[in-house]
Amino acid sequence: MADFSLVFFSLTTSQWLVAVAVILQLLLLGTFWVSFRKLKKNYQTQIEDLQSYVNAVNQGAIGMGKRLIRVEKQLTQQSTRISAYTNNVKATPPSPKPLDDENVVVSIMKKTGLGRAEAQLLSRIQSGQKARAI
Repeated sequence: MADFSLVFFSLTTSQWLVAVAVILQLLLLGTFWVSFRKLKKNYQTQIEDLQSYVNAVNQGAIGMGKRLIRVEKQLTQQSTRISAYTNNVKATPPSPKPLDDENVVVSIMKKTGLGRAEAQLLSRIQSGQKARAI
């Protein structure tokens, strides 16, 4: 069996250079591999963050869409109630008394769910009076 120390010292200069080159290449390959793993992990984290942001925006858009649909349904219901009310209501006398006018406004508010200003406007339109600014 050969003594390891004798084999180690009996290498020629070119063999030493080849050994050093191989060791340097292995070190560089290891360094690149570690750098690549860190970059891969960093990019994966960034991709996961971006995916969570996209999901959050998507959920927000879905929520806004649902709210918009709900408001459109309410608007349609209000429009239907107002149309039904205006078709069924008889015109009031040309010059109603203030108390009668108030009763009509309250009646419109109860039946349609409108606010006071809208109900007053609708009452005046039905009675043929000009609407005045409040």
